[in-house]
Amino acid sequence: MQFTRWYDRDNNLKFIINVLEKMDEETRRLFASDIIQILVSDKYPNTDEFIDQISANSISSKNRWYDCDELVHSAVEMLKYADTDEKKELLKEFLYSIVNNGQFLRITENN
Repeated sequence: MQFTRWYDRDNNLKFIINVLEKMDEETRRLFASDIIQILVSDKYPNTDEFIDQISANSISSKNRWYDCDELVHSAVEMLKYADTDEKKELLKEFLYSIVNNGQFLRITENN
């Protein structure tokens, strides 16, 4: 039996998670912050409360690469709650940020 991670079921999420994992810590935090802003901008007026709620509902043993940083952990957990349209929009914004902020070079040079 092959174990499938929750984000492996969606190609957009799988791409975002895989790229995030390859980023250096500083860049990963910047993109995690962007992910949070995109996902909560109109949907959740109280961002801090939403992050606290997700953190409270998330059971983590801090074994995964994204669990070590609370900001990154919150962003990845929020991706679980994104609907299909949000995932598509997020992928567009994510790719735009990578290309226009020169992050592509930082990602590929480090790995």
